[in-house]
Amino acid sequence: MNNIKKLWGSFARQIDIPDRGIDASFHALQERYSLPRRHYHTLSGHIRQCIDLFRSIRHAAIEPLAVEAALWTHDAYYCPGASDNEEQSGIWMRSFFERFGVRDKNLVDRIANLISATSHREAPNGNDAELVADIDLTILGALRKDFDRYEVGIRNEYAWVPWPVFAEKRASVLKKFLDRPAIYHHRVFLERYERRARRNLSRSIRKLQQHQPTKARE
Repeated sequence: MNNIKKLWGSFARQIDIPDRGIDASFHALQERYSLPRRHYHTLSGHIRQCIDLFRSIRHAAIEPLAVEAALWTHDAYYCPGASDNEEQSGIWMRSFFERFGVRDKNLVDRIANLISATSHREAPNGNDAELVADIDLTILGALRKDFDRYEVGIRNEYAWVPWPVFAEKRASVLKKFLDRPAIYHHRVFLERYERRARRNLSRSIRKLQQHQPTKARE
């Protein structure tokens, strides 16, 4: 956790959070991502992976500060099955940055727009929205063992849903991605992840349709 705290500290200074607020802001972020029912959508897991990946391709962003801010906060609100997670995350983000001294309203508005791209309901609008949406989905194109670990994490987040219901709904969600002309939008991600994502999704859908349970823990 110390490493991610250092990552946050370097970012917090860039977005003008005063030094005296860096520790408190990290603890607030950490608390938010430690709420119950989080197995995949955690600060040390998914968010850390998003930040590490973005920092390796930061040059591809038009407004890197807004992109990284969106990645840190895009899952701040996460209720499995809810349809407004992204909207609520945007609301939380605004309150969070205001609390810790970020006064640039235009920047915060742009961050909120980027967070909305992680709903994946429609094609992201613009280069930076493409980056945020695609980084959020890179797990789909991960190595098989990492993708399978992700699938277990998602099942654990929905452990309260009976397996037959979960299998049907989950297969439907994954099939919507697979049916798209392209899962990813930005050239970098199309080249790196598209082919493997399609293999992972096809394999997962087959397993779900064959009712092969994914292990979940209460």
